[in-house]
Amino acid sequence: MCENTIKYFVENISKHKLAYVKHLGNIVTNNEAWSTFKNSWNNLSLDSYMADGGKYRERRYSVFLWNDRKQKIEEKPYEPHYQTLHYNNLNGGVERHYDMFEPNTLINECFQNIMRFALNVINQLSPNSDWHIEAHQFRIRPQNTVAKPTPEGVHRDGRDYIIMMLIDKINIDGGISSIYDNNGTLIKEVCLDSSLETIMVCDNSTMHGVSAIEKIDSMMEGYRDMLVITFINQDKIK
Repeated sequence: MCENTIKYFVENISKHKLAYVKHLGNIVTNNEAWSTFKNSWNNLSLDSYMADGGKYRERRYSVFLWNDRKQKIEEKPYEPHYQTLHYNNLNGGVERHYDMFEPNTLINECFQNIMRFALNVINQLSPNSDWHIEAHQFRIRPQNTVAKPTPEGVHRDGRDYIIMMLIDKINIDGGISSIYDNNGTLIKEVCLDSSLETIMVCDNSTMHGVSAIEKIDSMMEGYRDMLVITFINQDKIK
C-alpha cells in the first residue's frame, strides 16, 4: 500500500476532517480481481426498507471486527443494520435485514486492499483500538425519474470514520457529494465520476449528503455503484 497516500489521508483527516483523491492507487493490483469485484454489484438485492417508497436502491451488507491485538480483520456473524432515527430520520429506527456480501467478494484482493488501506489510516489516527466495521455495497438505479443516493438528506452515520468509494457509474448525471462541518458550512463538494475516486471523513466532525441522480439517456441502463465502509470503536458497541 502506498505510504505517501496513507500519509496524505492521515494528515488531511487530522487537519480538515476529510481526505479526497481522484484515484486511490495501488488498490487494483490484478485486473481480473478488479473486474470480478466490480461485477459483484450486479448481484445485489433490492432494498425493501425505503420509507420514501423508492425501488431504486440495491445493496449488500456485512460486518467485521478489526482485532488490534491479533492485527486481523475478522468477519462477524450476521446481524441486521440499525441506525437510530437521530441519525437517519427516514429509514432509521428499525432493524434492516440485508443479504451479506458474497463469499467471493469477501476474499477478493481489491476488497481486502481497500479494507487494509482504510485501517492503515484509521489506526494512525486512533491507535490501539478494535473497530466494528460495516461494509455496504450500494447500487442506485434510476428508472423514469430521479433517484436519491442519500434519501435521508445531509446526515452523519453515527460512526467514527467513513470511506466512500465510487466503483462504477454508467449513464448517470448528478450525484454531487457534499461534506459539511458541524456548523453546516460546506467544506467539500465533488461529483464522483471515476472508478476508485474516494472520500474519507471523520464522521464525528462532519455531515455528508449526495444530490439526486438521473439517467442521461432514458432509454439506456443507468446506475451508480458505491462501496461505503464505516468504522466505530468496538467499545461503543453495546
